[in-house]
Amino acid sequence: MNNRKWSRVIAMLLAVMLVFCDSNVIYAVESMTEAQTEAASETAEAMQEDQESPPVVDTEVVNS
Repeated sequence: MNNRKWSRVIAMLLAVMLVFCDSNVIYAVESMTEAQTEAASETAEAMQEDQESPPVVDTEVVNS
């Protein structure tokens, strides 16, 4: 009975290690992080450009 318990524990540990140490999983996490970081920096740049540029006024609407 005791051997069964330890073999199940070892099997669960191996399964967890396979999931978290798999190179495909690590690559997917890294690429998602890079994509989110890139999107966040693009959003920050766009917001900063919006704050720096004066508002655009359509002269046709104003004059008519």
